[in-house]
Amino acid sequence: VLDRLRAAVAQGKKIAAADIEVLTDVDGAGDDEVLVPVDLRVRLERDAAAIAEETRNPKRAAESYLRAAELFALNPEKVAKDQRPKPMTAREWRMSADGADSAEEEGACISEEGGEEEEDGEPDLAEDGVDDDASDDDGG
Repeated sequence: VLDRLRAAVAQGKKIAAADIEVLTDVDGAGDDEVLVPVDLRVRLERDAAAIAEETRNPKRAAESYLRAAELFALNPEKVAKDQRPKPMTAREWRMSADGADSAEEEGACISEEGGEEEEDGEPDLAEDGVDDDASDDDGG
């Protein structure tokens, strides 16, 4: 899904609100759909005007998610590769989210690596239609 949006934006095609919904609807993703981590810090730091603009303009929302994917790939904190979130299927994500729900009830959010992590420190996942290796090759 992310790669299709990347291509559509690059080609100047129209982006519909439904395209963004598909990208962000992890619960609606097929069990074998690949989810890739993205770094949402820039999206989280937006002001109200930027949020409103993305609501009215799905192309802006798509560009924002593409920047989030690029930021994750850049790894500005230089986190070791083996400690970074990895792409996973929607089924795997749901299973890990079920475990995190029970941990949150106990007051902690458990990362995939097993360590405690604040909720906003965890990258979000966006759906992608490619295999794990393809997302690391050329960034595009």
